[in-house]
Amino acid sequence: MNNDHFVARTYLKHWADPGPMRAYRKSDLKSFPCWPADVCAEMGGDLNPEYLKNPALLGQFRSIFEPHWNEAVEAVRERHMTSEHKYIIAGYWANLVSATPTLRNIGVNLFEKEIQSVLPMFIKDHPPPESLKNAKLTVEVDPNYIKAVATTQLLAGTWQLYNQPWTILVNGTEDEFITSDNPSALYPPPAIGAGPTVRILPISPRLCISTVMDQTKAPTRELTREDLTSRPQGPITYHDIVPDGVTLANRLIAANADNLVFSRTENPKVAALVEEFRDHGVQLHHSVKETPANGGHITQSAIFVGKKPKSSSAA
Repeated sequence: MNNDHFVARTYLKHWADPGPMRAYRKSDLKSFPCWPADVCAEMGGDLNPEYLKNPALLGQFRSIFEPHWNEAVEAVRERHMTSEHKYIIAGYWANLVSATPTLRNIGVNLFEKEIQSVLPMFIKDHPPPESLKNAKLTVEVDPNYIKAVATTQLLAGTWQLYNQPWTILVNGTEDEFITSDNPSALYPPPAIGAGPTVRILPISPRLCISTVMDQTKAPTRELTREDLTSRPQGPITYHDIVPDGVTLANRLIAANADNLVFSRTENPKVAALVEEFRDHGVQLHHSVKETPANGGHITQSAIFVGKKPKSSSAA
């Protein structure tokens, strides 16, 4: 079984130039030099024999895009991106949006809460035998099931990102962009559900992609070959970012990180950011509202970035 990198070495190598990159750990605030091969890996992470007819589907999807990543980044840098380059980045970005351990844990949490919300109605309609009436019911969702669901949605996620308007943030300032073990960072609105979803993805210490997600560009039917070969709907623009913009981007990346933050060189500013956001991360907001008229309920959920409850914060 292979040691699969959920954040590709090809992606991280842009922070390992010319020597090892610097890792900062939220859990204990320690930092250490490392190579991309040393981090962001899980044994057999690209395989899923329990829930997919093709157990290697996730690895095969990643292998479409990873070999062409450097070419696409160079095209962004040289400002001669083609539709193919945008598609390569969109495909790998879709993987980072939904197929990392961070998002897998969110999916497990969501499915468990959804099942818990319907349990009372199920028990009411199907009461347990007398001997089990006082039994405590628990819900556990297999993370590999969530990984399978995410894998089957990767093509739709690629198409959605491919058709978004992208702004390429070009960083000529003193400070470089950082990245993390959860590189696709969400921009948190003032309140949950109060604004559009904004995502940023650093692709090198000097380049970062930003997009305000247009949800109307989500596929509503099965994608065809024509869909996958058409020119992107969203334009690409370039913007020279100012120092405050780099600071904001790096704050978002540190807040979105699960445990590891990476910079190209050792940097006290990055260490300070990791300490500031050591208790922050991507989380699920889930609520249940009863509907007295029919005895049912409505559930609402959203992903947000904020301070974790003490029970789940890093030690």
